[in-house]
Amino acid sequence: MLQAQKIKEGDSNAFRSFYETCWQELFLQATYLLRSEELAKDFVQDAFVKLWRNREQIDPSQRLEAYLYTILKNNVINHIKREQVWASKQREVAAKTDQPGLTPSDYLQAKELDNIIQERVRRMPEKMRDIWLMSRQQQLSIHEIASKLAISPLTVKKQLSNALTVLRVELKQHSRD
Repeated sequence: MLQAQKIKEGDSNAFRSFYETCWQELFLQATYLLRSEELAKDFVQDAFVKLWRNREQIDPSQRLEAYLYTILKNNVINHIKREQVWASKQREVAAKTDQPGLTPSDYLQAKELDNIIQERVRRMPEKMRDIWLMSRQQQLSIHEIASKLAISPLTVKKQLSNALTVLRVELKQHSRD
């Protein structure tokens, strides 16, 4: 109780003592849950950092070890959920790219459309092309592009909208041919 109160008040020596006392047990728990010593070290470190950053919310009447273990457990659960989502997305992509219904002519048509788009992008005005490429190839956000080019986000949005219009017109003309 006294140690928890000292940590709550910002006593770094009390925190260091608590860290040294609990680190090994928490590390063993994390290793068991994550099946990786490297990940376990990171998660234990993150739990202690989070405890220190949120020390003002510590309830000195509660066991500090339980609070720390809860932080670790929640971080591990969130990590596992993210891993599952990522694995699910990978399976989804794999299933979509391995579709038996696609014929060689489908692939040729897709390649032809890609060539048309690339050619039209090359013919765009320089500023529009640069913004388009930053958005699509570099995956930059509107605000990142605006910051990089020292222009307003509204200008970036307008240029992207214009680029999409240009591409739509080009693709409509191509589909009529």
